[in-house]
Amino acid sequence: MSVHDKDRWLKDIPGAIPRQKKKKPSKLKYTLKEYEIQEKVEEFLDDQGVKYLHLKEELMDAIFRSERIDRQTQRRLAADLRNFPDLTIFHPDIRIGKYNLTFSLELKREDGKLSHGQRDWVDHNGTTVTYNLEDAIKEITEFINLKVKSNDN
Repeated sequence: MSVHDKDRWLKDIPGAIPRQKKKKPSKLKYTLKEYEIQEKVEEFLDDQGVKYLHLKEELMDAIFRSERIDRQTQRRLAADLRNFPDLTIFHPDIRIGKYNLTFSLELKREDGKLSHGQRDWVDHNGTTVTYNLEDAIKEITEFINLKVKSNDN
């Protein structure tokens, strides 16, 4: 019996030959990378005239290049910055005393996952997480359209 005959015989016995896993088609609707989502969201905010804070990689690089900051502090700062939400958005109209109302947003791709540190921000500081550009724009629009309710009722 040749090898080919043996394979033909075994294929008739369930489980005798392991089946190859079929690749599942991607269920992702969007193919934007996280940095592309970030760029488009920032363009949207700029077009709306809304101020925001985005701690860029350049800031972390500057921390590591600084000779004034010791290594241990550099590592701690870098870890904190890596976990900080992608955007802190300032409401254009609503102020509480002398402070603007802010909204923290973590941007992810549809298949993105939060790191442990990012999960802490979400759980303890009210950061909103979005998994595509459309949801990010929707959340931001809801935030900037907030109005102060009067207590005249």
